[in-house]
Amino acid sequence: MRIQFKYLLIPLILVLIAGCASAPSAPTAAVANTAPAAKSTAAPVASVARETAAIRKTAHLLGLAPRSKNGTELYCRSAAEIGTRVESVVCYTSAQVLELEKRTQSNQDDVEALRRASLTEPNKH
Repeated sequence: MRIQFKYLLIPLILVLIAGCASAPSAPTAAVANTAPAAKSTAAPVASVARETAAIRKTAHLLGLAPRSKNGTELYCRSAAEIGTRVESVVCYTSAQVLELEKRTQSNQDDVEALRRASLTEPNKH
């Protein structure tokens, strides 16, 4: 069985474009402190540390580096602006990192579903 990639290419491109279009157009540096410790002072320190470690791991997997700005934990990456050679830094809060991870996983699931569908029905147009 030979896979015809031309039938997989167009849906894959459409899913990637939809994923990019749903990305936040201008992420804010830090509008509000979204650290888990700020929500409840009764939260045990260990659970806050576990949540922070989980967010850092997720950010690392997404290619983001932790930074601290005005006492707020941010996760940043360099991004080249289209049409210029100047790179800018895009930063996300903890909540935005979690949302970005959800969208990334959703996009991966969509691509996998398209791949499976193309393998089961390769000659359907």
